[in-house]
Amino acid sequence: MSDETGLAGPIKEIRRSLKILIAGLESTQSLVDTLDREVSKLKKQVDALKEEVE
Repeated sequence: MSDETGLAGPIKEIRRSLKILIAGLESTQSLVDTLDREVSKLKKQVDALKEEVE
């Protein structure tokens, strides 16, 4: 893009914003993965407790 169109600044800002958004999404995905693992562990513990009660 050339500066003649006046889009260089806005495009640069959009790219910067997208990088921030992507980083946030990656962080969120990492948190979801962690929570998924923890939920799986808790499900196993609940199943084990159910076995003990029965």
